[in-house]
Amino acid sequence: MNNTDPALLKTELVKLGNLGDVAVEVLSIQASHQATPVLILADLAAALDRVGAETAPRS
Repeated sequence: MNNTDPALLKTELVKLGNLGDVAVEVLSIQASHQATPVLILADLAAALDRVGAETAPRS
């Protein structure tokens, strides 16, 4: 919450009246604005290879 706009904090505090509720609200707003992690195809291929190696029948 260090980079949170002080005006937003004040607005939320006036609206909610409780610092704990403000923290929950601001953190949920920040979480909703974070970018979705990127899935790299090479990482997916490596993970599938590992799964395949673990589940392949042994002779």
